[in-house]
Amino acid sequence: MNLLTAKFMRWLAQVRIITELPETFVMRYHFICKIRRASLTSKTLKFAPPPTFFINPDVLVTCEGNFKNPYICEEPILIVEVTSPSTRQIDRREKLRAYQQMPSVHEYVIVEQEKIAVEIHRRQPDARWITYFFSRNDTEFTLESVDLTVQLTEVYRRVDFEN
Repeated sequence: MNLLTAKFMRWLAQVRIITELPETFVMRYHFICKIRRASLTSKTLKFAPPPTFFINPDVLVTCEGNFKNPYICEEPILIVEVTSPSTRQIDRREKLRAYQQMPSVHEYVIVEQEKIAVEIHRRQPDARWITYFFSRNDTEFTLESVDLTVQLTEVYRRVDFEN
């Protein structure tokens, strides 16, 4: 672990996100995805040491039993990002590429917050990725990585698109 990563881990161990809700307080820890990106150097066809970076997804699911670090998930199987106008391109380009390089990730879901639209990027058995799109015309979608069928109306149950 390099010095910058060690410093980040010490800081992360002290951070707790507290969300205030009516009549209650909810405390949640942020889990960070640790992504090791393989890079191929040109001409020599040797693998360069992969750089490590961290991404904080909105939701992640993992089957990891024991974490090496309680704040870092190295093997998520499902990642969900709720996108906004300011993050839309990053979620669809940089994060998509990064998550596709993680062997453990089976599905990456992008949920729009300004309209009813969900896209699922799913790894196939042959390692190809296929994208599935769902909109207000659809009733449900299935997250195969966790064997869960979700009603689209439930995703947007508390969202008021009129305001």
